[in-house]
Amino acid sequence: MDISSKVISFDFYFKGLFGNKLRTWPTLEDFKKSGYVGSVTIRYRGDKGGMYCAYNVTNPLEVISKFVGEGANIDLFIFNESAPDEKLTIQGELTYDYRGYNLFYSTEKGKMRDCLKNGKTITGLAAKLLLQSHLFPSSLEDLMELMELYPEHVIEFSTYEMALGDCSNRNTLIWEVRKY
Repeated sequence: MDISSKVISFDFYFKGLFGNKLRTWPTLEDFKKSGYVGSVTIRYRGDKGGMYCAYNVTNPLEVISKFVGEGANIDLFIFNESAPDEKLTIQGELTYDYRGYNLFYSTEKGKMRDCLKNGKTITGLAAKLLLQSHLFPSSLEDLMELMELYPEHVIEFSTYEMALGDCSNRNTLIWEVRKY
């Protein structure tokens, strides 16, 4: 199946079909009910996803109000606990084509959209070996399985120094799988 829209990608993400993720809430109401205390990342399921995104938010209602004032639909926000970016080892986008593995990545510590501005690209065996040097074996296996399940898709991931997320013994979070 092709994941041809952000809506489909988020649906699969919430169902756990991409594997390891942080605590996540699909609506503002779910987030409020959770009782979670700590900073969150706010993302948007709509067409202007990148426009309505905020990291390490401690007052989500204030940020949501601002975005809604700019035209966002309040029902399209999702929330996840903030990632420990100071513990990042590698993050990026992995694809597979006729050249083999294609990895666009950064080893900088910070938000992916900022760090990938200075990203590097490697292909083939070099890409796989770099991933092996950073990912726990279980995380690498998950990533390779996603490559098989979703050929010609981009897999967006972040890898950390320690285990984290809702799957045991994983150090890699899968943010998105897409072909759009």
